[in-house]
Amino acid sequence: MRYQQLTQGNINVKISLAYSLYLICTNLIFLKVRLVFAMNLKYP
Repeated sequence: MRYQQLTQGNINVKISLAYSLYLICTNLIFLKVRLVFAMNLKYP
């Protein structure tokens, strides 16, 4: 019983880690797009 709780906790940790990585990646892509957009506006 205790082992099952442990594995469930591990899965939850992995999911939250993957989710935070996903959020960081999407934020970086969004920032990159905004930077490129700003550069295009500055130097047409």
